[in-house]
Amino acid sequence: MGLIRTLLALAVVLGHAQAAYVMVGGRNAVQMFYVISGFLISYVLVERRAYASPWVFYANRYLRLYPIYLVVGLLTLLGCAMSLRPEFFEVYQQAPWPAALWLFVSNLLIVGQDWLMFAGVKANQLVFAVDFKISDVPLWKGLLAPQAWTLGVELSFYLVAPFIVRRRAWLWCLLVTSIALRAALIRQGLGMNDPWDYRFFPTELALFMMGALTHQVLRPLYARYLERDVLAHLSWGALGVMLLAVVVYPYVPMDHLLKSALLFALLLPCMPLLFVLQSSSKIDRTIGELSYPIYICHWLVIEVCTKLFAGRPKEGAFLACVIGGSLLCAYVLNRWVGEPVERWRDKLRAQGAPQAALRTR
Repeated sequence: MGLIRTLLALAVVLGHAQAAYVMVGGRNAVQMFYVISGFLISYVLVERRAYASPWVFYANRYLRLYPIYLVVGLLTLLGCAMSLRPEFFEVYQQAPWPAALWLFVSNLLIVGQDWLMFAGVKANQLVFAVDFKISDVPLWKGLLAPQAWTLGVELSFYLVAPFIVRRRAWLWCLLVTSIALRAALIRQGLGMNDPWDYRFFPTELALFMMGALTHQVLRPLYARYLERDVLAHLSWGALGVMLLAVVVYPYVPMDHLLKSALLFALLLPCMPLLFVLQSSSKIDRTIGELSYPIYICHWLVIEVCTKLFAGRPKEGAFLACVIGGSLLCAYVLNRWVGEPVERWRDKLRAQGAPQAALRTR
C-alpha cells in the first residue's frame, strides 16, 4: 500500500506540473487516497485499543498532518515574501476582511480550506460560489499550499470517524446517502463540475465509507478463508495489479468514467492484500511514508522550479527537477520533522493503550 500511495502522490505532482503523462491523474489519485484513508482509519479505530478516546485519535491524526504542513507553509510564506508568488499578498489586499480572515485561519490551522472552494468575492463581499474560479478575487491563490484543501476533506472525515466507523450500519447508511446526494447534484447539473465533483465532503464521504467497509467486510473474509502464506503471495499479486493499473491508465482506450470506475473496482478488493504487504514489508512502509510529504511540498517545489526554468522548455529537465526536488524535500521533511513527531504520536498511542501496535501510516 505504501508504494501505491507514493505513486498516487507523484500522479498529483505530474498533474500540477502540467506533464503530458500523469498516470491516473490528479482527481483519481485524490479520490483513491480517500478510499485508502477510509480503510486505514477504520483499522486504527476498530482494531487498535490506542484510539478508544476520540481526543487521542484527533490529536494523533493532527500531529500526523500539521507539523510537516506548518514547515512547508512557513517556507512558502518566506518564498512569497521573496517574490516567488507575488499574487499571494495581493489576494489579502483585495479581499474583504471576512475572506482575508478565513484565509488566514485556514492557512494557519488547515481547517476550512476545502470549504473555501465554495466561496468567492462579488462587489467586495464574501459570497457562496458555485465555481470558486468565478470570483472578483481568486481566493485560492491566498492559500500557502493550494493542494492542502484535500486535508480539509480528510479532517472532516476524521471529525466524524470515531462516532460512525465502529457502527457498520452507519457506514452503509452514509454510503447510500452520499451516493444519492451525488446523483442528485449530477441531475441538477452541478455534480460533474469542479468543485462539486471531488471537493464536496458530503459526496466524497462515500469514498471513505467504501474504504472502511472494505476493511470491515473484505479483510475478515480474506483472513477467514485464505491461509497466511496464500495471503502473502496474493499481496504481491495485488501490488502488481495496482502498479500496472496506475502506470498504464492513460493508455487504456476506454471512456474516462468507465475507466475510472474500473480503477476503483480494482482498488477495493486489492486494499486488504496491499495492507498485508505494508504490514510485513518495511520497504513498502518506508516508501509510503514519503507520500504525504511529497503531496504537501510539491506545489512549492513546482514554483521554485518554474522560477529556475523561466523562459526555457518545461518538459524533460523541468519535470526531472520537480520530481527529484519533491522526493528530496519529502525525504528531508520525513527525516527531520515526520520521524521526531512520530515519537510523540507513539507516546499518545501508549497513553491510549499500553499494548498499542506499531503505526500503520
